[in-house]
Formats: sequence, C-alpha cells, structure tokens
Amino acid sequence: MRPRSLPRRVARRVLETLGLRTPDTARDVDYAAWAARVEPRAAELQRLAVRAARGGPLISVVMPVYNPDMTHLREAVASVQAQAYPHWQLCLCNDASTDPAVVSFLDALAAAEPRVRLQHRLHNGGIGLASADAAALADGEFLALLDQDDRLPAWALAFVARALADRPDTDLLYADEDKFDDGGRRHSPHFKPAFNPELLASINYVGHLLVVRRSLYVAVGGFRGGFDGAQDYDLVLRCTAAITPDRIAHLPAVLYHWRAHAGSTARDAGRKPYAQAAGVAALTAIHGAAGATVAEGPLPTSYRVVRPRANPPPRVTVMIPTRDGGAHLQKCLDSLLGRTAYPRMELLILDNQSRDPRTLRLLERAGARGCRCSPTTTRSTIRRSTTSARVTRKARCWFCSTTTSSCAATTGSTRCWPR
Repeated sequence: MRPRSLPRRVARRVLETLGLRTPDTARDVDYAAWAARVEPRAAELQRLAVRAARGGPLISVVMPVYNPDMTHLREAVASVQAQAYPHWQLCLCNDASTDPAVVSFLDALAAAEPRVRLQHRLHNGGIGLASADAAALADGEFLALLDQDDRLPAWALAFVARALADRPDTDLLYADEDKFDDGGRRHSPHFKPAFNPELLASINYVGHLLVVRRSLYVAVGGFRGGFDGAQDYDLVLRCTAAITPDRIAHLPAVLYHWRAHAGSTARDAGRKPYAQAAGVAALTAIHGAAGATVAEGPLPTSYRVVRPRANPPPRVTVMIPTRDGGAHLQKCLDSLLGRTAYPRMELLILDNQSRDPRTLRLLERAGARGCRCSPTTTRSTIRRSTTSARVTRKARCWFCSTTTSSCAATTGSTRCWPR
C-alpha cells in the first residue's frame, strides 16, 4: 500500500457520502449532478405543496419592470406561478417601459391572475423608485425581491415559509443562489455564510434571495431613489442596522437563479459602474455619522470602510506566558517594545517557575523596561490555558483600574473587561 493512498480513499468516501463528488471525478464537483441529488424531486414538490396548502404567511414578490427581454420576463413570472407554495402575491411596477409588448403582457397577466398587482408609472423613475412603487402594492407579511429576468425554483417560497415557521421572530432572511446562462445551464453557486456585518460592509454578499418583513421594510423607509444599481444593498444595510443579529436568518439552500446574459452584472460585475458609486453612498449613509469613510474596494462592487480610531485608544494587555524561554521571550519583547507604536499597551508576563538564569535575568530587565511580571507559586506544571487565565486576572479593569480579580465594578457574576 502506498503511504498516501488510504487518506485519499477516505476523502473520496467522505465526499461521496456528503454528495460532493461524482463517480467519475474526485477533483471537480459536478454542480448540476450535486443539485440533482439534493434538490426536491417531483414527489417531494407535491408533498411541499400539500403541506403549504394548510396555511402560512402571504409572501409578496416584488418585481420592478423596465423594457425587459420578453422571453426573460415570461420566464420570471412563470417561475412565481409555478411555486409549490400557494400563498404568494406578485407585485409588478412597470417603470414607463417604451415597449408596447411589455404593457400588453402585464395587463393581460393582471387580468388573468388575481394574485398579481400591477402599477404603470407615467414617467421613468429608475429601479429604486419602481421597486418602491411595487412594494407599495404588497399586502403580504413578507416581501421577496425578484428581478425581471431571473427565476425562482419551484420550492423557493415553500422553503422560505418553512424557515419562517421554524424561526417566527425572523425579520430578514436570505438564501443561497446560483447563475444560469442563456442555454439554461446552472453554474457559479454562491453558498453564503451566516450574518456577518463586517463582510456586509465590504460587499453585498446577501444578494438574492432576499426576504424582508414588511413592517421592517416600512420602518426603515423602504426603497429610495438615488441608489440605483445598489438599491437592494442600501435596503439591506438599513434593515440589518435596525434589528439585532438574532432576527436575521440565512437559509442554506439555492433558492434563486440569477441570469447571466450580455450586459448583466451576473456576467460582469463591472458592467454598471454607477452601482459602485451607489454602494459607496449607501455605506456612507450608514457609517458616515460615526466618522467613518468609505472607499471603493479592489474588486467591482467591493468596498472598504475605514472607521476612526478611539481617542484615547483603549488599553491593550498583551499576555505572555513563559517558562525558561529566554531566547524566544527576548525576541517577543524586542518586537513588541521596539516595533510597536501603539501608545496604550501593557505587557504582562507570567513566569511559570523559570529556573534558567538567562530567563531570570531577562525578567528582571523586562521589569525595568515597564513590563509587569507575575510569578506562579504552584509546583506542578501549569497548562497554557490556566496560565492565560491567571494573567487575565492580573490585567487592569477598564472601569476601576484595579486588577480584574479585585474589581469593584461588577454586575452579577460578570466582571469588567480587562483594560
């Protein structure tokens, strides 16, 4: 047996068990085959429909429309009509399209389907205002956003309704997504993390499918003009700033298909440079009040938020456990004292029964350089985690400046943070 053959076989078995490997390759996952294995089949869709028929919240799908490719628009609408979840409403706002075929199609759709709400704008206002007008038609408890050329899988709203039932306090929910080309081939899946405000300040990773409680949407002011190209990002930033993270849910399922066609940002994120400026404006509106500045990031639709430093900066305690580590400790102290310009740094060394003369001399010199040394008195060897805990108790309290072990500013069993 070759030395590395067993780990490779084990890895292949694990991948197969998880459905992340096709029989013909262990290196490149076949996304289409994976999706076929994990997504609902016809019988499962039927069961979803039966369960959904028992009841659930009304979900209003919001779609602004402006001069779309008619084939794309029909497919987008058909994907809503094909939902296994019946408690939906489609809210359409025609943003003064100049193509008469668009108007005719939308009028016929609204006349034939009672769950469709339609408004025709007299003047083109941009996607932000058109989205606001579409959302104003909604009666649902939740709003789901869908672009005029994209598609929802038939189980999307059923999965959303089930997730909302499992977590009834959810105010904002987002799901995974992928892209599809003009031939219908799905590719480029985006499997997203749980809510991460710092990542969201760098890029709109939430994307599609986005579902927002309508009362929250109204409370933050809804869609607004001036952010076209980043109107969804602007809404997400304001919604997430208004609620606590426990009211935000990530649904780990691909529930949105983003069409990648010529001229779309799904194919080329840099196709709409105005979207980048709109994203900067949206972030500035959120973080600018605290003195932060926002700049464009290195990639299209990425950003960098630079927050001001606290004045005075917080005190930082650097904990250094050691035992007879003279040479290593010397390098550590030289780097911290000689290369670090941070003005409020405290070095706290915990000597774990050092006996090496060089280390003992170094500890004496470190004390003269302003470091605080705390020897242990236990005979037995102390684990590093225990050592760190002892050091933490020697750190200065943020509020009363005493050591945390004798801190007077306590609330219940929680002590002040080390200062």
